Amino acid sequence: MYWLHVTSASQLTSYSTQTKRETQGINNIGILPNYTGISVHDFWNPYLSFSCKHSFCCAYILRELKRVEEETEQK
Repeated sequence: MYWLHVTSASQLTSYSTQTKRETQGINNIGILPNYTGISVHDFWNPYLSFSCKHSFCCAYILRELKRVEEETEQK
């Protein structure tokens, strides 16, 4: 099985297929281990192992909140 890893900047996008999904697959690509800016992503734990600054994707946060609302039936 292969995993597609996508890394984007304002004018560039990198697509890489890897046999590993987690930190090892990301390390194999070689972008995030050396990145010093802000990485915007979902809450997937392997991203947090990199020393760059982190910001969580607002669309992902909203989807997670909607899921919690649906599962708990609370507003």
